[in-house]
Amino acid sequence: MRKLFKSKKAVSPVIAVLLMIVIAVASAILVYAFIISFTISQSSRAATLISIESVKFIKPYGATADIYIRNVGAETAIIAAIYVDGENATTTTPPLTQTIVPNQVVKITITKPSTTWSVGTTYTIKIVTNVGAYDQGVFKA
Repeated sequence: MRKLFKSKKAVSPVIAVLLMIVIAVASAILVYAFIISFTISQSSRAATLISIESVKFIKPYGATADIYIRNVGAETAIIAAIYVDGENATTTTPPLTQTIVPNQVVKITITKPSTTWSVGTTYTIKIVTNVGAYDQGVFKA
């Protein structure tokens, strides 16, 4: 048993320092790659901004409404989803993946997911783009 402990060999201090430098550089490269990919994805999201200009509930209060959406960002926005009170609404015109260039206003006609609009009731409408940017508002029928 004593023979095992007497013949210990360790890594030389020079090799230990070189290993530490290699590990530090590799860690720095990983952190740099993560930060760059994160900032690129966030900057594209920030450049895509939409705004709900108005909502017109179609009379006699059926299940459809016209939503006017403006692209107030610097990038082209693509509408990916529309929600009414948390439920996915269907679009009648135009199709859902509507492209909006900067400063353009489009009208999208939606159908309420369940039943019809009730007069005097407020509804939360949320518009989401393909990059995750969104606008929502509360509108009264």
